[in-house]
Amino acid sequence: MTYGNLTINFRDPALVPKPGIEQQYVADYRTAIASKDPLKYRALIHPASLKCLSDEAGQKLFKMMSGRALARDIPEDATIVIVPSTQDQSTALGMGALSYAPAQPERVIAIDYDFEGAAAAGKGKGSGQTIIDMLASDGGKYKLVLQCLTKKGSEDFLARLKAKAQ
Repeated sequence: MTYGNLTINFRDPALVPKPGIEQQYVADYRTAIASKDPLKYRALIHPASLKCLSDEAGQKLFKMMSGRALARDIPEDATIVIVPSTQDQSTALGMGALSYAPAQPERVIAIDYDFEGAAAAGKGKGSGQTIIDMLASDGGKYKLVLQCLTKKGSEDFLARLKAKAQ
């Protein structure tokens, strides 16, 4: 799978989360998602990302992103890999005018699984969800690097929300 300029190979055993900081992040992530608690999800976020979630656009973006994340159920058989990557994926995906990584990414975590109900929806095995997030270390732990919006990104995001509400 290619994401921006990053190639993610879910079959590469070298990318399985390693004991220590990587496996701890995966355990913390699973716990937060299973809890459905926005505060536990927020505890996963890098302090640099938290700083840009304080204005109106940032608060609304966090509510939207945490709502999406907490609506998921990550099955035990999900495939999880952690790929070394120091590139801001928003730049790699051509969104640099709208958002940026406020902390230097060190890894990208990718989680792939079949979503519940895929078979019932006639989609069968292999119809799934892939979560891709940037990670950076803070205090001996990996933390989630959420994108911060640029001024243009904030304006566009709030305008879209307003238009959607009408």
